[in-house]
This record gives sequence, C-alpha cells and structure tokens, in this order.
Amino acid sequence: MKTFYLLCFCLLANISLLHSARIVSGPIPYHFTHQMLSFGFLLEHTDSLRVDLIDPLENTRQSKIIKTADFPTYKNHTPVKFIFEGLKANYTYKIEVRLNAKKVRQLKSELKTAPLPGNKDFSFMLGSCAYTPPKTLKWMHPGIEERIYPNMIEKETDFMLWMGDYLYYFKKHFKSFDGMMRRHVFKRKNEKLNKFLMSRPQYAAWDDHDYGPNNSDMHFPQKDAALEMWKFYWNNPAYGLDSVPGCFFDFSYQDCDFFMLDNRFYRTEESDTGAMLGEGQMNWLMQKLKNSQATFKFIMAGSQVFNEITKEECFCKYTQEREQLLDFINKEKISGIIWLSGDRHHSSLFKVEDIAAYSYYEYTCSAITTFRSKLKRSNEYINPVRVEGTLVQQQNFGIINISGPADDRKCLIETFDNRGKLIWDYSISANELK
Repeated sequence: MKTFYLLCFCLLANISLLHSARIVSGPIPYHFTHQMLSFGFLLEHTDSLRVDLIDPLENTRQSKIIKTADFPTYKNHTPVKFIFEGLKANYTYKIEVRLNAKKVRQLKSELKTAPLPGNKDFSFMLGSCAYTPPKTLKWMHPGIEERIYPNMIEKETDFMLWMGDYLYYFKKHFKSFDGMMRRHVFKRKNEKLNKFLMSRPQYAAWDDHDYGPNNSDMHFPQKDAALEMWKFYWNNPAYGLDSVPGCFFDFSYQDCDFFMLDNRFYRTEESDTGAMLGEGQMNWLMQKLKNSQATFKFIMAGSQVFNEITKEECFCKYTQEREQLLDFINKEKISGIIWLSGDRHHSSLFKVEDIAAYSYYEYTCSAITTFRSKLKRSNEYINPVRVEGTLVQQQNFGIINISGPADDRKCLIETFDNRGKLIWDYSISANELK
C-alpha cells in the first residue's frame, strides 16, 4: 500500500512539474533607442510576469508587472511585451524576472541601450526566408539546416532586420486566429532560432508567408487577424498609421534612416495601374523621405524592386506606382538611398543606372534556411543589372557596415554562407549617392 501511495505522489508531482510556469522564449530585444528598451517573452502556464530592469552601478530598478489574461493565449502559451523608458544612453541593464511571483533564478540577461545619435560606426544584420519544417518532415529536407543560427550569433552587429518570410504559414494555419498563433508558438520554440533572437534587437517586416497564402494580396480575408498576430509577436516602433493600418514603420540609428514597407496589406493584382504599397503608405513614405537628413536611407520591401526580367513578384510590375516613387525621389533630389529586399531564395546585388541622378543599388538577401533557388535554367541567370560575382544560390545572411568620417561615409555590404564564411563584399560611398 505504501508503494501505491508513493507512486501516486510521484505521478502528481510530475504532473505539477509539467504544468509549471516557464519561459519558452525570451527575453527577445526589439526596438531600442538611447533612452528606451523594449523586449518580449513567450510564456507557458503563467498568470503574471514581473520584470525588474536593474541599474547595476546605482543598484536601482524599474519594475513592471503584466497579467497574461490581457494577451491572446494558445494552449497556455502567451506572448507578452515590455517597454522601459527614461534610460541612460549606451548603458547595459540587467533583467530580473518573476513568473507568478516566483523568481526565475536561471535567467541571466542583459540589455543595452543605443548610443547617442551621431555618426558613429555601426553594423546591422539582415536576411529573409527562414522556413522551419515540422519535425516529422525534416528528414525530407536535408538542405534545410539550422546550423546557420549559431554562426549568425557569432557575428556581432547592433541589430537584425527580418525582410519577410520568417514564419511560413501552412494552409491549416492562416484560416484562423488560433491557427496563426499555433504557427508563431511553434516558431518560437525553435531553440537555435530563439538563441539568435535573444542575441540582439530584432526588427521585422512581413512578406506573403508571414501574412497568408503564397503571393497573397489585399483580398486575403484574414489580413486583419494576421496584422494583430504580428503585433503580438514583434515590438516594432509602429504599425502603419491610425488611418492607414499595416506593418510598415521607420526608425533611425546613428546617421541612417530605415523604412520598412508593407508589401501585402494594400497590394492589388499585378498591373501597370495596380498598387503594391497603396496611396496611404506611399504618401507616408514620400513625406518621410523628403524630411530625412540621413546619410544613408535604406528602403526595405519584401518583393524585389529593380529585377525587370523576373517572372516572380516585383515592384517593377506595378509601373505607375513605382514610377511615382522614383519620380518623387528625383524631383526632391533625395540622396543616399539603398534598396533592400528578400523573397527569392538567393542573394544578389543590383546596380541600376540611367533612371536617376545617381545609381540605385538593391541588395536582395535570401534565404536563411529555406530551399535553395537555382537560376541556371532561368532567364534571370544572366542579369544585366546584377553586380558580377554577387549571385549566391545557397543559404546565406548579410551584414551591412556603416563607417567613416561624416564627409565620407561608407556602406560595406557583406554576404556570408550558413557556416559564417564570407562569400563576397562590396563597398558603396555615400558620395556616390547624390
């Protein structure tokens, strides 16, 4: 009889452990400035989370408590976010966490604010297309290896730009809010990816596979649910405008401005008179560019912009809307623009001349883990605007380094393979882009 009671006690203890509160992922740092830090967690079986942001030198702290009942939950998994303001510039803070009022002792985490605005040297990482197959199907895809994430962690950069196709909904996911949540939870449970997300601040814009079906546009019926889900899992500095919802936003770092576009929420069918950005977002972008005094202005769209010969999605197929933007840039004499894109499962650097006062560069960076795209049998294999030697048809990621004195800033673009080995680099002077 004693043995029976002992077995029952052990069983109950194990069940209790299975349902104990825990952190599934995080803290993941998001948008940050010289005075503010934001970060998030994915929690399991948690009613409340308290975070203390500690100044290690002055031994002072700010505390915030969040109730998970205020956030969406899927099978006891809840994404939560924190923002702390009024902080010191270029300063490292420690984080102390309590789940359901119980201190998490194994969590040792530090977050650092940005330096004061200026023209200091800095770097950022970028990439797109990070498909994670179900565990039962991994044997079918030997080329999709996640060894790339530890090698990305080893490269020190100030932040990371996700340029679309981070998530990859399946049909069973994008039909409902719960289905979307299920996919996000699955993604954040990926241990190697989660370690990378925790390694530096993350900014994310979406493409079709983060939004809905392949090549989806404004007619996707679950578009509002997809946007709400994106807000729960990323803490970007903004999500469109009050009158123009979407996942587009902008931010600044040192002497550079970043414009992350939404190429899905307002996208129509491809045509000369159609739209990829829509009138509201286009007006926002043009006004932001006109007001920008940045040395380099990075414009990111999930779809390519200048690949005229592709049969795939491209901004160039929305002739009037793209010409409206390019004409505005020429008329207003906006300097320093570099275009960024993802989507294509290969990387290239394009240099486009004769359509502006200076050459336009577009860096397509893809894919991090997704299927490799081979172009040898494609009309794109020989592309007149591709910079020679920059086609990469294997898993890869990019790093952009900004350096030099104020009157001679340089943008060095580097592309690395999934082992972290440099494949090619290319330098662009800000003085070229005037």
